[in-house]
Amino acid sequence: MEIIKSDGIILKKISILEADVADIIYTQIHGKRTFIFKGIKKTKRRSQTAIEPGSIVHLVYYYNEQKAMFHVKEFSLLLDTVSIRDNYQAMITLFLLLEVVEKTTGHNDPNSTIYKLLRGAIKTLPKISAYTFLALSFVIHYLKLSGIIPDYLHCSVCHKEITDDLYLTEYQLTSYCNQCAPNNAFVFKATAPLIYEILTKKFLNIQTNTYNSSDIQKLLFHTLLFIDNYFNIHIKTKELLFNNTKL
Repeated sequence: MEIIKSDGIILKKISILEADVADIIYTQIHGKRTFIFKGIKKTKRRSQTAIEPGSIVHLVYYYNEQKAMFHVKEFSLLLDTVSIRDNYQAMITLFLLLEVVEKTTGHNDPNSTIYKLLRGAIKTLPKISAYTFLALSFVIHYLKLSGIIPDYLHCSVCHKEITDDLYLTEYQLTSYCNQCAPNNAFVFKATAPLIYEILTKKFLNIQTNTYNSSDIQKLLFHTLLFIDNYFNIHIKTKELLFNNTKL
């Protein structure tokens, strides 16, 4: 039995027995894996915060390739989400990012860039108030890293570059310019520059207040519908994020 060390991000917590907890964790080295924390509920010596979704931890665990779950030998907390626990929008945004990664990645399929993207987004959350913009930026970069990002910036019919208004079809996110858009396409006013900035700049370097918040919410919602359809899943957190929003 091999002992492995790796940093990881808690994606989902599952109570399994009276004293034990199972966490689905996206590790830096091996991608998504499931870990068992034996007796964690009954000890006062070990941090309970470390096993909560969104926490970043350092793990030492026993690896057996014939097992689906791995027992944690030691762990330490590297970063927690305590600073945003009382901020509803920040926490819902965090849960959205975690759910997207948890539901769309396979076990034992490492991608260090996805790990860095998620870690960077979690570390950025306490520094901002533009949570919907951060979520949109994350999912666009995530789709790009996954190799399935739609070409938002070129018309799917005439192939001309889209520089201002963007038209998208539901679920497939097929892009159109204003001359080629079918009647069932949704218009996103002056959205192409926003997407271009997301793809070419670091998030904290974008002047988020120059864009209409309702357009950002609308584009995020339709992008999440695309993820639902593409992966044949249901991102539950989007209902909480857009509960009081008219799209």
